[in-house]
Amino acid sequence: MLRKMKSLSNSKMGNPPVLDGLTGDHIKSGFQALDTQLGKDAQLRREKRQIRIICSGGVCAVAYLRSRATTKDIDFYTPHPDDSREITYARYELNMHDARGRARYPDGWINCEMGAHINNLKGGEVLFANSVKNGVVLYTGEHLVVYAADWKFQFVGKVKRAFDNLEYAQEVGEIRTLDTDKDFGDALHFLNQIMRPRNTPLALVDIKNWYNYGHFITPQMAKMVNICYAHRFADDACRFSGKRVISI
Repeated sequence: MLRKMKSLSNSKMGNPPVLDGLTGDHIKSGFQALDTQLGKDAQLRREKRQIRIICSGGVCAVAYLRSRATTKDIDFYTPHPDDSREITYARYELNMHDARGRARYPDGWINCEMGAHINNLKGGEVLFANSVKNGVVLYTGEHLVVYAADWKFQFVGKVKRAFDNLEYAQEVGEIRTLDTDKDFGDALHFLNQIMRPRNTPLALVDIKNWYNYGHFITPQMAKMVNICYAHRFADDACRFSGKRVISI
């Protein structure tokens, strides 16, 4: 209700309302606008280089996997502080609207909050290198290249968040299930990207070594992932004994 009131207020003042979510088209337009804005930087043009960033979460689900329609924002990371500042500055310079000019992008539609989920620079460099090596490109332009973060990083992060959401809902008396949790849905789709080229299940002991959040994945969580994955991706799960994609 509050968001709706703000949108109405903005409309009356002559400002278009803020987008309620970013679609695949919004994401593509955003990257294109950033690319153009970065091209106005004389030093970047002189060096003839592209800024490379990795993105995780909803942007990958919407723009690459198309497993859901919208995402709240775009989380990015680069181990190079100067490049992070360039992206943030370019965003500030833009007055982003949708294609018809009927709605404007949220102030933080692309942000570097992803860095909060990375322990240190060394860990970030490893994640960045692995993501670039995987070669899942969300956007490529003259001055900007965007990669999907390593699916392993995204999977364990989303599983942890989904179970955190479930625990919080229980504490406050809300009714919430994994079936309706978008983070858990994302986790299953990210896991599908990991499993498709594999012929053997993943070992939980190995998953526990995946980036920051792997060690949070418990046997009970893994069992729920197995059950839900077999339901969501039945054809793929049939390739594995007992339809278990994670051995516990």
